[in-house]
Amino acid sequence: MDQVYTFHETVRGHLHVMNEFPCEDSSASFSADKGRYHIAIVSDGHGSKSCFRSDYGSKVATEVTLECLQQFAESMLASEELEERFYKDIFSNPRYRHMTVRRLTDTILAEWHDRVLEDYNKNPPTLEEMGESAVEYQNGKNIEHIYGATLIAALKTTQCLILIQQGDGRCDVFYEDGSVDQPIPWDSRCEDTATTSLCDLDAAESFRSCVVNLSEKPIIACYIGCDGIEDAYRDTYEGLGGSHTLMGGVHTFYRYLTCQINDKSKSEFENWLPEFLTNFSANGIFSRSGSGDDVSVSGIVDLSKIDLFTKEYTYKIKLYSLEEDLFWREDELRGKMRKHGILKKRYDNAKLDLENAVAENKSLIEMLERLQEKRVEFVREIDEMKQELEEYRQDAESAKGQFEGRYTTRFASAMQRFIDEISFGYSQKEASYSKMLEHLMELDEEIKLRENEIDASEKKLNELSLKRDEAQSLFEEYDSKYQAINTEHKNIINQIADLKERMQIE
Repeated sequence: MDQVYTFHETVRGHLHVMNEFPCEDSSASFSADKGRYHIAIVSDGHGSKSCFRSDYGSKVATEVTLECLQQFAESMLASEELEERFYKDIFSNPRYRHMTVRRLTDTILAEWHDRVLEDYNKNPPTLEEMGESAVEYQNGKNIEHIYGATLIAALKTTQCLILIQQGDGRCDVFYEDGSVDQPIPWDSRCEDTATTSLCDLDAAESFRSCVVNLSEKPIIACYIGCDGIEDAYRDTYEGLGGSHTLMGGVHTFYRYLTCQINDKSKSEFENWLPEFLTNFSANGIFSRSGSGDDVSVSGIVDLSKIDLFTKEYTYKIKLYSLEEDLFWREDELRGKMRKHGILKKRYDNAKLDLENAVAENKSLIEMLERLQEKRVEFVREIDEMKQELEEYRQDAESAKGQFEGRYTTRFASAMQRFIDEISFGYSQKEASYSKMLEHLMELDEEIKLRENEIDASEKKLNELSLKRDEAQSLFEEYDSKYQAINTEHKNIINQIADLKERMQIE
């Protein structure tokens, strides 16, 4: 009993829904009776405004390709003799292989041209439909461009896998030896939003192809998908290390599909797939976001073989997912590191400014206290001086009253000298007292100055304290997020190490 399963699905892209654009993709699949051959096809219509009927172009591409591949397979397998001769020639004769595939692609291309021209003639585009492209298509020139679309197709028989491609999109082939690759040669013109197309003048010459001898390299699955899948991954065009080898995201996507096919019944899988692809277009899987584009996928899967690989695939899917998470955590840390440093420095400077201001304020208070203590002592000295002056004054008055008119001339001059000495001493004391009062005024002025400085210092302290608190709050809030990401980053690293260890053991 044949265990090969074919499927296909196309969903309208998230951005197409948001912008009210039609779905421009198409896909198809087919399994012949008794498992004689299997077909998978995907076509992606161009989103350019000048290709305003690309949705029809992609639809026609899948239809004519399916018809041509069916006719090709039926003729090739018409008899055991023809089949045996075909395999012998296509594997051993490069010229035969090239000419056979070229006839197939030429037929597909010619049929596609005939169908789109027929549609053009039956339904000529209006000026409104052509819009800015009206001049480009006047007089029926370049009308194939209106229907521009890409094409990828796979035909699998019991011994042969034939792959053809025009334009972008990817074909992933999984082999029984555990390897995976994209065997169709790549066209470097298909980068970013640029692609080759069925509508190109050199389309016949630029078709790429590959023929796989399944006797030498048996496969377990062949998947083809439009660029709406590959554009969701960072590593589509560049290997990033770890599990993120070139096309690591695309390979992981198809490993995931393989596990789903193995775990679900056919009906469950086919019911699940449209919703999954719709969510994938918007949000991606194992990536930060989807491409937003229409998504088409088609596959040929050997159900009898994939069960042997799902455990390994599960590990690889988990590893890729962890390494993708690790990248984004590292990206977040890189993005936050500069601001984290700035906020930390701002907080440290605010703390230092506050500490310096506190020290300065303390110094001013200590200085004021010393001045106030000095003033107390100085006032005491002034009071003592004032008391001495009073005593001098009383002594002088007493001496003058006591001896005035009582002494002879002989003693008068001596007494006068005594009184003069007391008066002179008083005058000196009085002068010193006046200087002490002046110095007290100066001391009071200095105390007042220090008090004003302390008032200003305390105002500055309040301002610096608020500035420190604000800087601390901003830093701690940001640091909390930064440390949380850093913790997640370390946890992911540990999970990756544990997973790799389990993979080696098992």
